[in-house]
Amino acid sequence: MWLMGTSSLPDDIDVFMNVIGQNVKASGGFVFEEKQLIKTEMEYERGRWLQVSPSALRDKCAAIGLSDAEATLVVGWLGNVHEGKHLRPDKARRDHRYQWPTP
Repeated sequence: MWLMGTSSLPDDIDVFMNVIGQNVKASGGFVFEEKQLIKTEMEYERGRWLQVSPSALRDKCAAIGLSDAEATLVVGWLGNVHEGKHLRPDKARRDHRYQWPTP
């Protein structure tokens, strides 16, 4: 259950996904590190992600250059967050956290 009914992302999530897009472009693909960063942030910053609609996230994934299969993977993780399931990010990367801007 997400709180937003529109197809736009909250500003903080939009910025985060732009960073992911920059990382994907720099590394030449959606590599393990970016996947784990998304999973880590979804797991430990659930409150931010509960307000994200799957369609808005899918649109953003396409906008930053992820393939349909990659977008489906990310949106699937979001679905798990919405359902209260744990994502189990890689143990070695749990401490690598995104620095969310302070309001």
